[in-house]
Amino acid sequence: GRTIYNEHWGREAAKRVQLAQALRIAIDTPAIDVAFQPLISAQSGKLIGFEALSRWTQVDGKAVSPGEFIPVAEESGLMPRLGNWVLQCACSRLMELAPNSDLTVAVNISPAQFQDPDFAGDVFNLLKSYNMSPNRLEIEITESLFAQDVERVRGVINRLRDRGIRVSIDDFGTGYSSISYLKDFPLDTLKIDRSFVTALTDGGEGIYSSIVALARGLDLSIVVEGVETKQELEAVLRLGGDVLQGFYFSKPLRQAELADWLHQFSEWSFELDSTGQARLI
Repeated sequence: GRTIYNEHWGREAAKRVQLAQALRIAIDTPAIDVAFQPLISAQSGKLIGFEALSRWTQVDGKAVSPGEFIPVAEESGLMPRLGNWVLQCACSRLMELAPNSDLTVAVNISPAQFQDPDFAGDVFNLLKSYNMSPNRLEIEITESLFAQDVERVRGVINRLRDRGIRVSIDDFGTGYSSISYLKDFPLDTLKIDRSFVTALTDGGEGIYSSIVALARGLDLSIVVEGVETKQELEAVLRLGGDVLQGFYFSKPLRQAELADWLHQFSEWSFELDSTGQARLI
């Protein structure tokens, strides 16, 4: 059995090396692009912005899933370059799409990007180059960032927020997060992971409600990810959440699909009434 295991492991390792080499070439080219998933206000049912999600289409037209290429980017030290490119694509796409609006874009930032001492300055320069107001950008961090030098990270977050950039904590509660971290870091928003939404139909209301109470106690706004069904939507509207995201409203959209979706959306919005009925109007 051992040789089989080793051969398998060897093939996997070789595949990852090839993927890393291909990724190194793809970064900074249109092969790496962003899809925008709409964010909907739970109060008004209106579109308020998007989350930018990275996409990679290889030369042969095959897509590599982020679940596969993000870990490879992290392992091979490509994450800062990849993350910065995605941030640039997200700002460029937003300003192309809606230059004169208040629509926002949320972009995931990896711990590796945060380690760069020039990170905040680079973000400010990027916004300036696109003539984009800082309050239209939200930076999403994950709790793995808390393993870094807390004081330094707090300093970077403060610099970003002083300019009006919002900072959210993504995937809260799915790792080893401690509530004390949330008190330690100056944040604007807490994102509730899809796993807590799925659990709502299976006795998970208590946990969901306690996350909402925690966010409210810390004065954080709440984005709820992965709302896919009417049943989930109704539960979320009843239990709390400020901004909604998920397939119930829209999948992540590439550039061509985005224009069509927006055209439709400008003619209606989601009416979310107090009973949690969502209908298009």
